[in-house]
Amino acid sequence: MLYQQENFGIENHHDIRLYTSINFVSHLHRDAELVSVIEGKLYISTDKGREALSAGDCALILPDKIHSYETPEYSKAVVHVFSADNAGSFFKRIRGFEGERASFTPSEEVSEFYADALVRRQDYGKYTLKGCLYLMLEAYSSQVKLVPCDTGKNKSIIGAIFAYVSEHFREPITLTDLEDVCGYSAHYLSRVFSEAVGINFRRFVNELRLEYARELLTTTDLPVTEIAYKSGFGSIRSFNRAFGEEYHSVPKKSRGDALKFDGEATVLYLNERSDDTDVIIQ
Repeated sequence: MLYQQENFGIENHHDIRLYTSINFVSHLHRDAELVSVIEGKLYISTDKGREALSAGDCALILPDKIHSYETPEYSKAVVHVFSADNAGSFFKRIRGFEGERASFTPSEEVSEFYADALVRRQDYGKYTLKGCLYLMLEAYSSQVKLVPCDTGKNKSIIGAIFAYVSEHFREPITLTDLEDVCGYSAHYLSRVFSEAVGINFRRFVNELRLEYARELLTTTDLPVTEIAYKSGFGSIRSFNRAFGEEYHSVPKKSRGDALKFDGEATVLYLNERSDDTDVIIQ
């Protein structure tokens, strides 16, 4: 989901996944997110700009911050989403501030401990998880300068737009449809959105539709024409044009090259509820 709600914002939440060649459109959620690159290279985009991460590099995404991922060739990374109560003292210390960038590079010892515990040994005990987080957050604090964060009305506007689009992107939608939802004119919403996300609203909606279409292409046997309409495109011609511009390919070819095209994600650990009910994928 664009504005992720399920399992987000609950207490004692952890969601740890190992991604191969991660690509993800702009989104936000109520939990924090720690990314640790194991192999290759990926790009992360936030309101602070686009940053390149290579093996050994990490990035911290604070709650409710817009971010996206792009892997031009190949990457392997651990993405650890966690609720703020798992590192309460850290978030109290930085309240009202944010990093001037998302990326940082922990020491080899810290990186090795993190990868060994969470990927190789798959030790997801309460104290191991907290220890891993605090080591990473300490490295972040020592390297990244904090600046006052934006707490104005635009933050809530972007959240409202994301929430609406995540529910309606498969329908014909424009910023005019959001005037009543947000309480501002389409012209104002357009400016605020472009400044915050870095692309215009139409392109953003199309990117989300394309991600959805790509998922259908690689997980179903539905005809391409049906996928185009299910994804929110008004015609097969507009779908093919948008697909070609974004991926430099055609839908049928991408369906035949699914593994290379779509990457993979493995759930390592998922704590779904605040009652410590755990799901561990071996």
